[in-house]
Amino acid sequence: MTRQSRSALLRDTLEITGFLAMVAGGLMTVFMILALPSLLTGPAAHRIAAHPHPIVMAAR
Repeated sequence: MTRQSRSALLRDTLEITGFLAMVAGGLMTVFMILALPSLLTGPAAHRIAAHPHPIVMAAR
Protein backbone atom coordinates (compact mmCIF):
# COMPACT_ATOMS: atom_id res chain seq x y z
CA MET A 1 0.00 0.00 0.00
CA THR A 2 1.47 3.31 -1.03
CA ARG A 3 1.55 6.35 1.19
CA GLN A 4 -0.89 8.18 -1.05
CA SER A 5 -3.53 5.44 -1.00
CA ARG A 6 -3.15 5.08 2.77
CA SER A 7 -3.86 8.78 3.33
CA ALA A 8 -6.81 8.59 0.94
CA LEU A 9 -8.19 5.61 2.86
CA LEU A 10 -7.76 7.47 6.15
CA ARG A 11 -9.50 10.53 4.70
CA ASP A 12 -12.42 8.41 3.44
CA THR A 13 -12.71 6.67 6.81
CA LEU A 14 -12.81 9.99 8.66
CA GLU A 15 -15.36 11.35 6.19
CA ILE A 16 -17.65 8.33 6.64
CA THR A 17 -17.24 8.47 10.43
CA GLY A 18 -18.15 12.16 10.45
CA PHE A 19 -21.20 11.52 8.30
CA LEU A 20 -22.38 8.69 10.58
CA ALA A 21 -21.86 10.91 13.64
CA MET A 22 -23.93 13.64 11.97
CA VAL A 23 -26.76 11.20 11.20
CA ALA A 24 -26.69 9.84 14.76
CA GLY A 25 -26.80 13.38 16.16
CA GLY A 26 -29.78 14.22 13.99
CA LEU A 27 -31.66 11.10 15.08
CA MET A 28 -30.93 11.82 18.75
CA THR A 29 -32.20 15.39 18.31
CA VAL A 30 -35.44 14.16 16.72
CA PHE A 31 -36.01 11.59 19.48
CA MET A 32 -35.32 14.18 22.19
CA ILE A 33 -37.84 16.59 20.63
CA LEU A 34 -40.41 13.78 20.46
CA ALA A 35 -39.69 12.68 24.04
CA LEU A 36 -39.82 16.17 25.61
CA PRO A 37 -43.63 16.41 26.06
CA SER A 38 -43.83 13.00 27.79
CA LEU A 39 -40.82 13.88 29.96
CA LEU A 40 -42.42 17.16 31.03
CA THR A 41 -45.77 15.53 31.86
CA GLY A 42 -44.24 12.31 33.18
CA PRO A 43 -44.31 10.79 36.67
CA ALA A 44 -42.06 13.53 38.07
CA ALA A 45 -44.65 16.22 37.28
CA HIS A 46 -47.39 14.21 38.98
CA ARG A 47 -45.16 13.57 41.98
CA ILE A 48 -44.49 17.32 42.27
CA ALA A 49 -48.22 18.07 42.02
CA ALA A 50 -49.04 15.46 44.71
CA HIS A 51 -46.46 16.88 47.15
CA PRO A 52 -46.20 20.64 46.60
CA HIS A 53 -43.53 22.73 48.23
CA PRO A 54 -44.49 24.34 51.60
CA ILE A 55 -43.99 27.84 50.12
CA VAL A 56 -46.35 26.95 47.27
CA MET A 57 -48.89 25.69 49.85
CA ALA A 58 -48.62 28.98 51.78
CA ALA A 59 -49.09 30.99 48.59
CA ARG A 60 -52.35 29.17 47.89
